Amino acid sequence: MTSGSFEVQAAELRAHGEFWSQKATDALAGYNTMRPGIGKGEDFGYLAGLNGVSDNYNKWTEDMGEALLDARGTFQYINAALNSTANDYDGTDSTVSTSFDELDPQNNVR
Repeated sequence: MTSGSFEVQAAELRAHGEFWSQKATDALAGYNTMRPGIGKGEDFGYLAGLNGVSDNYNKWTEDMGEALLDARGTFQYINAALNSTANDYDGTDSTVSTSFDELDPQNNVR
């Protein structure tokens, strides 16, 4: 890469992308931990069912599961976007380098 290039910015973007990739992994781990209990409100028993506890529990666990899976997808998207931008910076770097290589010799013409 050339001096004053986008290399540092691309490296930073990739590092931030890795952060969000880990958050996606964490969200999936949270979902997998709670998955066995999703929709199991009837396990609270008959009286809990009569008082709406099981329905509320089922709704809450289903919503939490969806939120965790949605978070995972969002975090994966952020990671992909950051890496795509870093790749674009890499492409810009090589394009700029090529352009300068072509232009510099012309600078000596008087």
